[in-house]
Amino acid sequence: MQINITGRGFELTPLIKNYATEKISKLGKLGVQIIKAEVILSVITKHHKSGEIFECEVSLDIPGPNLFVKETAEEMHAAIDLAEKRLKENLSRRQNDFQPRRFGKYREIVRGIFRFRKK
Repeated sequence: MQINITGRGFELTPLIKNYATEKISKLGKLGVQIIKAEVILSVITKHHKSGEIFECEVSLDIPGPNLFVKETAEEMHAAIDLAEKRLKENLSRRQNDFQPRRFGKYREIVRGIFRFRKK
């Protein structure tokens, strides 16, 4: 899995970069093939009274439709954690939705025939 991390509006420290890389790489263990991950960490200073708001945007290239998550928090680590949590939920939901249905209708027909014969 290729992980690209970009910082906007602040200097991206190795500590934050390693933290984000660790969190995103854990998502690969969920059983979904992740081809590429784009992470954009930014600081928002507009439209609020005091302090900084941190934003974490993650885009995952996976088979099927890509996933995109955007989370904000008052700390960068918290924004990364929130994004990871939502990605885990979406990936587990995606994994359940795309289970292969091999011989699904055929299997139902055969089961129906055998149930009818038992009666």
